[in-house]
Amino acid sequence: MNMRALDNRHLCVLPILLILVMCSLSDAAVVGPDRIKSLILQKIYETSSIDRDSLNIEFVRLPKRITLPGDRCRVEVRNTNPRRRLGRLSFAVKIMSDSGETKKCWVATNVSATARVAVATTDLRSRSIIGPDDLRIEERTIHNERRKCPVSDLSLAVGKQIKRTLPRGRVLAQDMLIEPAIIKKRELTRLRVNVGKLVVSTIGIALKDGRLGETIPVKNVSSKKTVYGVVQADGTVVVLVNGA
Repeated sequence: MNMRALDNRHLCVLPILLILVMCSLSDAAVVGPDRIKSLILQKIYETSSIDRDSLNIEFVRLPKRITLPGDRCRVEVRNTNPRRRLGRLSFAVKIMSDSGETKKCWVATNVSATARVAVATTDLRSRSIIGPDDLRIEERTIHNERRKCPVSDLSLAVGKQIKRTLPRGRVLAQDMLIEPAIIKKRELTRLRVNVGKLVVSTIGIALKDGRLGETIPVKNVSSKKTVYGVVQADGTVVVLVNGA
């Protein structure tokens, strides 16, 4: 067989191969990284309470183009830790074609938020009362949710008591604040007992700090007995009748 006949045979085969390749491509469903990225962004925006303009999202690992046999495919995206909104988020991606074939992959993202938050201007000691000069508002990047929502309004913090020491420059979170004690331990306070329409009052000594609505033990100065009562806004303690 001469070389010219062999070349002619190859030339005849090439169009057939091209047709086969085109047919196989026309029957393939393709999902690109842009579609996966768009669906993950949508999932992050839907589940976050933070304004999307304040979110910073970095894709650490994004799959390349995924091809499955079939005409169309459906993509499902799921956050593997739904309770987490900031920090390293991992998403499980499931791609299903109309041919019945399925592929799975995982995508990692780093999500942070830029927000104006309250920052300590000095070291705040545990149980201290926050004053107007103890905090300032700064724009910070929040990377995690180990604490509850940061304080963004100084009026919500001034006058409150801080649970634990907060070093200078650290962000103040809402779960660090408690109402200050109305009654101090070992402080003289007025006890009040309501029995029907009869109101009896006497003096007692608080055996622990008391905040509005809390039940605390108080030693009755007259009877020397310890009773339990609920702290009122005016600093009195309404005795629980069963504990009097």
